[in-house]
Amino acid sequence: MNKEQTRQVNMIDASAAFLNMPVNKAIWMGNATFSAAVGNVLTNMGVLNGMDSVRMSSSTPFTETKGQAKTALIEATVLHAAAGIGYAASVGNTELKSICSIAERSLILCKDADLGNKCRNIYTAVQPYVGSMGDWNVDAATLLSFDGDITTFASLVGTPQAQISTQHAAAKAIDRQIDIIKGILKDLIDTLMVQFKKSEAAFYNGYFSARKIHSTGVHHSTTFAGYIYKTASVALPNMEVILTLEGKEIRKHFTDESGHFRFTRLHLGDYVLTVSGSGYATQTKSFTIAALQSVEVDFVMGAVGGTPPATV
Repeated sequence: MNKEQTRQVNMIDASAAFLNMPVNKAIWMGNATFSAAVGNVLTNMGVLNGMDSVRMSSSTPFTETKGQAKTALIEATVLHAAAGIGYAASVGNTELKSICSIAERSLILCKDADLGNKCRNIYTAVQPYVGSMGDWNVDAATLLSFDGDITTFASLVGTPQAQISTQHAAAKAIDRQIDIIKGILKDLIDTLMVQFKKSEAAFYNGYFSARKIHSTGVHHSTTFAGYIYKTASVALPNMEVILTLEGKEIRKHFTDESGHFRFTRLHLGDYVLTVSGSGYATQTKSFTIAALQSVEVDFVMGAVGGTPPATV
């Protein structure tokens, strides 16, 4: 969502969360019109969340594919760079050793537009000597695969125009849905609240406080955010992070280049975060959220079959 949409949805979330607090729900639930209006808001919020999922998922296949291609490319580069350093040390080739002395982290943090060229430099440097690198598990076959990884990743850099169009259409649909919900709040719930101005002053004042538009820096929902690491200091990008609520998958993200993930606009309930990735043992953490809050949680992943690492 853009900044203005987020501000509007923050207000809607805050209003719905306030109305559905048990102490407040007891005030209005006996009013049939009020109950129907709140139900209508919640239904339309579900539609809005569905539209937002469409907007995000329109880029997910592309993002996932590129992320997987990047991971494969970095792994191939690290393998061939290590072979280059080792072979260079054995024969005294200082130039080859210098070219191949590249850190995995620098590749992870490298901009997509520059990564292909860095990896191609390693490919070009080791190519003449690949026949002598068998002890490092590098040969003509791995070099050919490495070349393919470079080509595949290069073809995925950038966002296809069709996906941009889909995202724009979803953004417009979100705007329309926000207007529908705001109309229900303004024409029905706001007017129904007037009867409680004196008899339930705290309820009345609290509701209209929630109805104010806040900046995106003010959150009226639960947020899960954190980092995924290979060690305490080495980030893991492109790790799959799944969030479930009451046993049902509701969101899925992939970590960015710094290993970061973030889920926003969540409310109360029992949540489970599941983190997985190729070569790493899946980890889960459970949370019971009884009050709106920001949850900061990190994971340190252990290799499959290895000793589970200590939790950050």
